Amino acid sequence: MADTILNIQTGAIDAPYQEFTETIPAGGCRKINYVTENFALLETSAPEALHVNFGGSSNETPFLAGMRYKLPAIVPNITLFNRSKTDLTVHFAVGCGEIDDNRLTVVSSINTVSTFSHFKTAGVTFSTSSCLIKTTGEKIVLQNNGGNDLYICDAAAAIGDVGGFKIVPGGDAELPITSGVRVNASGYGGTISVGVFSNLPISEIEYDDDGLFPGVGV
Repeated sequence: MADTILNIQTGAIDAPYQEFTETIPAGGCRKINYVTENFALLETSAPEALHVNFGGSSNETPFLAGMRYKLPAIVPNITLFNRSKTDLTVHFAVGCGEIDDNRLTVVSSINTVSTFSHFKTAGVTFSTSSCLIKTTGEKIVLQNNGGNDLYICDAAAAIGDVGGFKIVPGGDAELPITSGVRVNASGYGGTISVGVFSNLPISEIEYDDDGLFPGVGV
């Protein structure tokens, strides 16, 4: 496919900052005649499809959204190649002088830190094989202060279910759970510190000591 040339002449070496949006057909290219020392790819319709040649150099390079390249010298043009099998739309910026784009560009994923308006703690002691923490929030923290292993399950889990998160004596767990939790013990009895984070007020931490007693059931 023949090159498609976009003639943009500034008439001066001090080319101003300029943004462009181009749609490049599958396997095609665009030659941008614009004096520049910077190239910033702001957005692209397909990741890893764009390759760029700077000033007619002997090679081209892949270029991803959010990347910016400051060239070692001013060049008269850049050429954009679409290496995918579908049309590619790119939004980019060129010009002489620094290009600073302070927007956040997320290419894969990031972890964000959540904040909560309310926090409540309580010591919970149960004498049976299980207890149900009924207070809800956005996050719950539990510390095992007893001598039995504890298994943290969802609120609907059965008494005796050991398929949840295991907390050994002295250990703790932090879970993003918006419902209550079932705490099953490896034996009878347990002592735990419970903390609930929420964006709504928490009056108290409610729980039921509703497990099995020694010699009753399994």
